[in-house]
Amino acid sequence: MKKALTANMKAPPTLFMKHPTLQKVMLLTVALVASLALSAQAGKPTPTSVTHVNHSISLSPRDVLAPPKPQLPTVVLYDQYDNASGIATLSATFTDFITFNADLADDFVVPAGENWTVESIDADGVYFNGSGPATNWNVFIYMDAGGLPGGIVASEMNMPVSVSGTTFSVNLAPSVALTEGHYWIEIQPNMTFGTQGEWGWTDRTVQSNSPAAWQNPGGGFLVCPSWTNKLVCVPTGGGPDQVYRLNGTMGNG
Repeated sequence: MKKALTANMKAPPTLFMKHPTLQKVMLLTVALVASLALSAQAGKPTPTSVTHVNHSISLSPRDVLAPPKPQLPTVVLYDQYDNASGIATLSATFTDFITFNADLADDFVVPAGENWTVESIDADGVYFNGSGPATNWNVFIYMDAGGLPGGIVASEMNMPVSVSGTTFSVNLAPSVALTEGHYWIEIQPNMTFGTQGEWGWTDRTVQSNSPAAWQNPGGGFLVCPSWTNKLVCVPTGGGPDQVYRLNGTMGNG
């Protein structure tokens, strides 16, 4: 049986980190404490890569090594590859625990007068409660709906991923054309919990635009069946946003 709440988030190579990562945090809602306790006993998924539920220690942010810049004409369209915390929040589907499937999305803005063609996403993350690798990956882009993800603009399912250190990169095929506006993006692996564990998207301690949003439509965690501010759903999170960047080409509208 897996001891779901005692699996440490694996530390990246020392090149990526200045200080040891401290991951002991306190769950702040009774509902989530109960849910996680039951999950631990039953060997079920947990929403963050925390180590214990009964200790509270300040997080030690770590440096992340951003991937190399893409080659022209591809450029970095949007960049949040900084201010990484020591906590990663669950984003995954599970073949064996479908009710624990979780979505995590963060937002970005295409400035007025610009057109973007999004070709890839780089996201900092980690496997926990297992070593992976995931079977394949999904990427979704949503419209904004009052500060939360709305209608789906693009969905690319069962895509391959490339991994370098703690960077997980998915190329979008086809690429996604976006006009000026407010959007959300989600990266999500497809996994089998019993053999592959979970994957968490690294939390970012600094907020840009709206805070990240999370949901558990199947109800396995007993919180947030629809999109909600991530830290309301998962108060163990290491910050309001996620660490990622978008690559592609841009033009004037």
